[in-house]
Amino acid sequence: MLTLLSAAISTLSSLLHVQGAAFARDIVETLGVDRLIPGASTRFWAKLGILLSLGAAIILAYILPAGIIARATAFWFGICAASFLPTLIATLFWPAATKAGALASTVTGSIVSGLGYILLHEQEAVAVGLVSRIFGRATLLPFPWTHIDPLIYSLPAAAIVLVTVSLFTQKPSVVHLKKTFNKVSS
Repeated sequence: MLTLLSAAISTLSSLLHVQGAAFARDIVETLGVDRLIPGASTRFWAKLGILLSLGAAIILAYILPAGIIARATAFWFGICAASFLPTLIATLFWPAATKAGALASTVTGSIVSGLGYILLHEQEAVAVGLVSRIFGRATLLPFPWTHIDPLIYSLPAAAIVLVTVSLFTQKPSVVHLKKTFNKVSS
């Protein structure tokens, strides 16, 4: 139990610090808000960002339903897996993969997975409510699609697009392949 608690606290601390730094650099400095308080350092704005993030997390914890973190994490990891996993595997093991194939695969995985969660997978589709507002039913397709995780079909779709687009687009140069893989694509 202590190990789990320690991991959760460590992750929470990291996320809060990332949010604070992003607030200071990406929002305050980019928008010029730092001029509102002359002499305020980036560290001050980062600490303020951490406090705001913590406050938002506490408010959301009381507003959102129980179990939302697990559902949101599964949703996000499913989209990320469908988007990035085929490209990651191809960059490690398939020298013939192209930049266009990787980009097409990432876009395909994101779109197919996202639409699958929003339109077909019952838990998320009901929570979002888009299909019910447009079509008057909970999901776009009937059972079994309502209970099949979109990763099951979005991951193969992204992989097929990666291979197909890579086969029909310009291959990486021999020099690049020798530098990267120490071998030439076949």
